[in-house]
Amino acid sequence: MKIEDFKDYIGFGIAGNFAHHLDQAGEAKDFIGVEVEEENAPKGLFPFYQPVLNGTFLNTFPLSNDKINLPDIKGSKVQVEPEVALICELEYDEDNKVSNIEVKSFCAYNDCSVREPNAPKISQKKNWGENTKGTSLQTIAIDKFEEGGTMDDFYIASFLKCDGEVKAYGKDSAVITYNYFYDKLVQWMIGKLNTQEDFGPLENLSEVLKEANYPKNMIVSIGATAYTDFGEHRFLQEEDEVFVCIYDKTKYSLEELEEHIKNGNTNLEGASILHQDILNPQGLFLKGEDAKRIYKKYLAYEEENLFMCNRSYEDKLELIFGNKEYKTQIQEYIKQLRKGKNKIICDFEIEGINMKEDDIEEVVSAIESNYDQEEFCKHIIIKCLKNYQKDVQEYKDFDFEYDSDND
Repeated sequence: MKIEDFKDYIGFGIAGNFAHHLDQAGEAKDFIGVEVEEENAPKGLFPFYQPVLNGTFLNTFPLSNDKINLPDIKGSKVQVEPEVALICELEYDEDNKVSNIEVKSFCAYNDCSVREPNAPKISQKKNWGENTKGTSLQTIAIDKFEEGGTMDDFYIASFLKCDGEVKAYGKDSAVITYNYFYDKLVQWMIGKLNTQEDFGPLENLSEVLKEANYPKNMIVSIGATAYTDFGEHRFLQEEDEVFVCIYDKTKYSLEELEEHIKNGNTNLEGASILHQDILNPQGLFLKGEDAKRIYKKYLAYEEENLFMCNRSYEDKLELIFGNKEYKTQIQEYIKQLRKGKNKIICDFEIEGINMKEDDIEEVVSAIESNYDQEEFCKHIIIKCLKNYQKDVQEYKDFDFEYDSDND
């Protein structure tokens, strides 16, 4: 599948289908007062994506197979939620009630969540824009969604790569240890899609399906595993890398799987592996080879006197982004301003200042007063890179060779 294929799917998630997860995530209290069928029953279904436009945040397509954009809210705490996603077809009766759910395949999934204690609905913690959820494109066909079928031998493992190390994030767990699974899960989902009401953190799902014009296709994440001690207390940061793995335990041990992850092997037979970079809110992830390509583009702009870049830092490209030693001079940029504003390739959002209309010396004074060296460099890099991205799907695939006739 391609990620775009999921744009026609309605997206749901299940809350509380794995022992201990809600307690570790600090969300158990959200469901106080929600009645369940039995002690270990899931708490409810929540929507995270609605494919038909109705003017809500749920219309934003959040799925990505390679990146997560952190929220643009200071102090946000975001965690991986390693899960299995089921890819399903919905059937309806003459009264537009869900009559059957046929599970076609499954894959690794990251139900990435903001730990926001005051959100009235659980869905509001799940979709804060594009690239805020993760699904692997390595889907595994299901022969039968019952005991004795394809999924019996599969486990869920997850890892976080940070500071050069790969660490276990969620506990290695057999998929058959979900509280509700196979037919019991299917019958529970049918019931919730038809009867769940708007109460507490949950929503009226009959209305959600109606607003989506009763979609045929559904992707549903069926619950996150418990965390390791590291995963419970470590929130996502820019430049982290996430791995969610659904793997056949008869083919790989956990140790063998971790070794594959450390060696960059994410295309394994008998496994669905999701690998995502964690990006800043602007959707950028700059280091290593990416930084070198950006630097080359800077030099091209410098030739046209559009941007001044200090060439002496070619030997520090690994540290080009957000580094105090990358001394793109504020004064060099100001020289450009004084040459003429038509040469500006990025402006600055400063309260009370209009870059295009105000007196040039007022603009210069505002920049000098509001930006230190590091903030200035970071702003320039992000703004310039976003300009380069206009003509490409992803900046990592962009050829930075300069052509003055076409650029």
